[in-house]
Amino acid sequence: MSKRKSIIISGYYGFHNLGDDAILEMISRDLSTDYDLTVLSRRPSETSKEYGLRAVDRYNLRKIVQLISGADLLISGGGTLLQDMSSVHSLLYYLLIIKIAQQRSVPVMIYASGIGPIIHRFSRKILASALSKTDVISLRDKRSREYVHELCAGKETFLTADPVLQMEASADAAVNAFFDQNGLTGEDMFAVSLREMDEQEQLQMSALLDRVASLSGCIPVFFCMQDSEDLPTTQKVRQHMTRAHSVLLDRRVSGSDMTAILKHMKCVIGLRFHALIFGALAGIHLIGFNADPKISAFLEELKTEPLFSLSDIGDGKTADHILRTMAEPCRYDLTELKERSSLTKKLVHAILDPQISVGKQT
Repeated sequence: MSKRKSIIISGYYGFHNLGDDAILEMISRDLSTDYDLTVLSRRPSETSKEYGLRAVDRYNLRKIVQLISGADLLISGGGTLLQDMSSVHSLLYYLLIIKIAQQRSVPVMIYASGIGPIIHRFSRKILASALSKTDVISLRDKRSREYVHELCAGKETFLTADPVLQMEASADAAVNAFFDQNGLTGEDMFAVSLREMDEQEQLQMSALLDRVASLSGCIPVFFCMQDSEDLPTTQKVRQHMTRAHSVLLDRRVSGSDMTAILKHMKCVIGLRFHALIFGALAGIHLIGFNADPKISAFLEELKTEPLFSLSDIGDGKTADHILRTMAEPCRYDLTELKERSSLTKKLVHAILDPQISVGKQT
């Protein structure tokens, strides 16, 4: 019996970020049956218990070097790891992990990721160097693919889509119990997912949500994709609201649970990328703001859902536009994105099995 091949997974795991946790859930579902997976995690014992995978401390470089040296593949992703807008140190960390594998002739795959934005010239240079030596680059949106082609002219890439687009909603029974616990049974609701905002934006968002709630007759239901990053702003926005009663979902759930929860909402107003993906899977309206380039890229691919500017939060026309959108049927179609997402798993198999081939993609 031949030994199972091993894969090391490098990403933003173990930080209690609902979007990244959902990505890991999908990677595990797709690959753990055929391969031995090891995750680099901020909280390895917790990750191991939750997903049934081997996990090691993402900062234990000695252990990481040892593991990568004996691995058959390094996966970098998913998510938007390769950017320096949030932190140059973060970009350097992920590129270091890639470099360790490349120096040891271990294949590297960029896994359905977003790339950029890249602010610093030095970052652009070292990213281009790393990507030019990467074995397989799969990207979740057209913008990222175009950017990689600018960095590495002639480099083959594959256009896929975010792994979470393969996720299925949890059973209704669990969600109904969750609503009971939060006092939400049988009411009209819309969901809100925020991230860090300045004080003026917080005040404007509070006024916007008050208007939408009052005129729609729906309760705003807030949820945080990552408490450590999103909760302070969420609490302040709720405190500033004067006309509408709101609810904050007060415990962590899985991506499957969140998708099922959102099926009961009229729309999701989101400044977080994966909050909008969960909403799309739930089949509700996506009210996205340009807080992050990946939100813009995702809504552009859907073609019909509106994208709002953070600079227009205080404009009364924005609330009216949201209300009109909520009153219309959803018209976006996820079929193409889901098909593209399924390609990512095939690319992994093709790297590790010479008998499998994936044709070029135009």
